[in-house]
Amino acid sequence: MRNPHAVYFTNVRFFLILLVVLVNLLTALPGLPDAAQALVAGIFTFHLPVFVLVTGFFTKKFWETPDAAAGLLRIGLQYLFFQTVYSLIDLFWLKTPGMEHSFWLPYWMLWFLTAHLGWKLLLVPFRKLKHPIAAAVLLGAAAGCLPADAGAWMGITRMLVFFPFFLAGYYWREGSKAPQPPAVRRLLKAGAALLLLALPALWQAAGAEAAAEWLAGGTAYADLGVPALAGAAMRLACYAAQAAASAAFLQLLPRAESRVTVLGGRTVYVFLLHGAVIKLLAAAGLLGLLTERLHAGGAVTAAAIFAAALAAAGIVAVLSSGKLAAAMRPVIEPDAGRLLRWMHLQPRERRARGTY
Repeated sequence: MRNPHAVYFTNVRFFLILLVVLVNLLTALPGLPDAAQALVAGIFTFHLPVFVLVTGFFTKKFWETPDAAAGLLRIGLQYLFFQTVYSLIDLFWLKTPGMEHSFWLPYWMLWFLTAHLGWKLLLVPFRKLKHPIAAAVLLGAAAGCLPADAGAWMGITRMLVFFPFFLAGYYWREGSKAPQPPAVRRLLKAGAALLLLALPALWQAAGAEAAAEWLAGGTAYADLGVPALAGAAMRLACYAAQAAASAAFLQLLPRAESRVTVLGGRTVYVFLLHGAVIKLLAAAGLLGLLTERLHAGGAVTAAAIFAAALAAAGIVAVLSSGKLAAAMRPVIEPDAGRLLRWMHLQPRERRARGTY
C-alpha cells in the first residue's frame, strides 16, 4: 500500500500544475485587465509556495540514498537541455525584444530547476541548524536586498525567497492524528474556500499587479521602490499571507488515490514542456484572440478567463499522457545514474527518479 501522505501530495501536484499552466498562460498575455490580474495575484499567493513545499516533501530521503548525485545531475541536465531549447526558439523564432540569453539567466519558468538544485544543496548545512526554517525565513527576507543583476543570476533571489517552503515540506510530519469530526471538517473546508475565493478581491483592492510582483519573489526591493528594512518587513507579511493561503488550499484537496494521482506523478513533463506550448499558441495568434476578449469586460471577460482555464486543463491533459511521457522520458528524466557509472563516479544502483 502506498504511503497516504505521498498519495496526497501527488494529488496536490496535479492541481498545482493546472494552476501553474493557467498562470503562465495568463501572464504571457500583454496588459492583463484588472480581473485577470487579480486572479493571477490570488493564485500566486499559494501556488508557488505549495509547489515548493511538495518538492521539499519528496526530498525527505534524498541525501540518505546512494543515487543523490544522480538526482542532482539529472536536474542539471534538464536545465541545460531546456535552457538551450527555449533560448534557441526565442532567439531564432520568437525574437522577444530585450531578452538576454545566457545559461546564467534561467529562461522564464526554468528558474525552478536552478532553485531545486540549490534547495537540495542548501539542505546540507541547514539540516544542522537548530531552527532551520526560521533561519531560512530571515535569509529569504534578506534576499530582496540583492541587486537585480545579482539576484537574477541562476534565479538566486527566488531560490532564497521560497526556500522556507521547501524546508517546511522537508520537515513535514507524517505522524497519524485523530480524525476530525465531519462538522469540523466541513467548517474548515468552507473557511478555506472562502479565503481562497476572497484573495483576488483582496489583492485587487491592494493593487493586484504590485501584489503579484511581491508574491512572485524575484524582484529586488530597490526595484519595488522600498528601502531594505521596509522590504524585509513586507516579505515577512507576504510569508504570512502565503502560509495562510497555502494551508487553505491544502485543506481542500482529495487524499484518496485515483486517476489524479497517476497524472500528478507526471508533473515534470507538464512543467518542462508547457512553456513551449504557450509560446506556440502565442506565435499562432491564439493568445491575441484571448487578450481581446479579456479586455471586453463583464461576462465576456469572465468567459475568456474560463476559456483560459479550459486551455490550461487541455495542455495538462495532453502533456501528462502516458504515451507522451514514454516518448519524452529520455530528455525529461535522463538516466543520470548511467552517465555517472560510465564516468565511474557511481556504483551500479537502481535508477533515481524525478521528484517533481
